[in-house]
Formats: sequence, structure tokens, C-alpha cells
Amino acid sequence: MAWHAIVFWKSAGSGPLGWHWRLTNAELGVEEGAPADSVEQAAAALRAALQRHGAAPEAVPVEIWDEGVWEKC
Repeated sequence: MAWHAIVFWKSAGSGPLGWHWRLTNAELGVEEGAPADSVEQAAAALRAALQRHGAAPEAVPVEIWDEGVWEKC
């Protein structure tokens, strides 16, 4: 199963700004995410979501995107 887990900083657009997390798995039709108060809280929420879906959190790499990511593109 191909999980994609990211923690990212949202500084523009609609909805809440700040740290968010997103978890997707196209094979299972999973797509969820939410705002978080910190990068640590977002990572903990991702681990909990993976466990809810029966995936081992330690086996899924988590990408962390911040404002600097966009400057490097």
C-alpha cells in the first residue's frame, strides 16, 4: 500500500493557515488531514491516523514541508 504522509505550513489560501497534516492512499481511497498547532502535533496526528488505518507508522516516511520548500523549487 502506497501511503503519502506530509506535514506542511500553509501561509495563503482559504481555510485555516499554519501547520497542517495530510495522509493519502490512492489504492484504499484514503484522504484525510487537518490543521495542527505545531509540527509535532501534526506528526502525532499522522501517526494516529496511520494506526487507525492499520498501517505501521514507523514504516511510513513523513515529509515535512515548510516555507523554504517553495523557495527551492
